[in-house]
Amino acid sequence: MSGEIKEKNTIEQEDQGERQEEKKNEKEEEKTEKIEMTTLRSLKADEGEIEKYISEEIKEAESKGQNYLVRNERLKRIKIYEFTVVIRPDLGQQKEREVIEEIKDFISRKVGLIIDEKNWGEKGLAYRIKRYDRGKYFYFEYKSIGEGEQELRKFLETHDDVLRYLIIKKEKIETKGHLWRQKMKETLS
Repeated sequence: MSGEIKEKNTIEQEDQGERQEEKKNEKEEEKTEKIEMTTLRSLKADEGEIEKYISEEIKEAESKGQNYLVRNERLKRIKIYEFTVVIRPDLGQQKEREVIEEIKDFISRKVGLIIDEKNWGEKGLAYRIKRYDRGKYFYFEYKSIGEGEQELRKFLETHDDVLRYLIIKKEKIETKGHLWRQKMKETLS
C-alpha cells in the first residue's frame, strides 16, 4: 500500500514538474513573440515604412492651404467633427488621464487632428448606465476626412471605462439672421 502511495506521489510530482516546464516554455515563447514584433517595427522604421498618422497628413494639407486629402486617387474633404465621451466617474485621476490619452492617441492616429478639447467634469446621467448615475464628460473637436469613425466606434464600445459617446459632423448653420447679415454686408460694401 505504501509503495503505491509513493508511486502516486512521484507521478504527481513529475506531472507538476512537467506543467511548470510547459508554463516556462509558454512564457519564453510570448517573450520571443514580443521581441519579434518590436524588431519588425524597428525594421519597418529603418526601411521608412512607418505608418503616418492621419493628423500629420491633415496638418500638411492645411499648411499647403488645402482643405482636402487625396486617398485612393479620390479627393476627401476635411470636415470638423464634435466628439463627446462619458467615462466612469469612479476612476482615479491617473486612470482617467490614461483613458483620455488613449482615446486622443487613437483619434490622432486613425481618425483626425484634434483642434479643441474640454473637460466638462462630472454630471448626472439621464438614466443608469452600467450601475452608474453619474459620469465624467469630455468634449473634443477634430478635423477628419470621415475615415476611421467605424474603428473609433469599435474601440469605444469595447473599452470598459467608456459609458457612452457621441460623434457629430459639424455643419454650417444658415438661419434667417445669418442670411440677413450676409445680405446687409453685400449691400453695404
